[in-house]
Amino acid sequence: MLSTSAAAHDDRCNDSSCHEWRGGFNTGDKVSDLKYWLDSSVSSNNYTSILDFGASSWNDISANVSLSKVSKKDDSQVRAYVSYYSQFWDGQWEPYYTDSKGKLSFDSNNFEDWSVGNIRLHLQQIGTSSSSFKKKVAVHEFAHSLSLAHNNDDVSVMKPGDLSFNVPQKADKTHLKNRLK
Repeated sequence: MLSTSAAAHDDRCNDSSCHEWRGGFNTGDKVSDLKYWLDSSVSSNNYTSILDFGASSWNDISANVSLSKVSKKDDSQVRAYVSYYSQFWDGQWEPYYTDSKGKLSFDSNNFEDWSVGNIRLHLQQIGTSSSSFKKKVAVHEFAHSLSLAHNNDDVSVMKPGDLSFNVPQKADKTHLKNRLK
């Protein structure tokens, strides 16, 4: 599973700051009241409960985190889609920021204050996978929306290519809390 930047984690770095991106929503100590919206492709492919699970799994970790679903795209910061894509990833996080000209621009380095972001789940890659695996992908991608990067922790939902867990683990919770300090 590849995200916006495989370089977001530097294997030479051994401190906790390597697990979080500098960019994000409400950068600083809170990502409270983050709204997510599900495109019609989500319900038509029966992924509503999968993505709701992915979002809600992060809600009780810190008082500074709250992800809630809204019915209107314009009321959301995180938008989720399920479709077929030309790349070979299970899920992807695509953050966008508003540049100095007021235009949405892709944040390829995860350094900016994000305006919106897209979670994309790839039907060709995960369409025949178990519900448990799909939940793992959703939890992983929602973690990116909270500015968590890939890491090499053996027990983490953020270890790329190794989706052994479908709920945030102790290391993931610690990294999120560190991000919100």
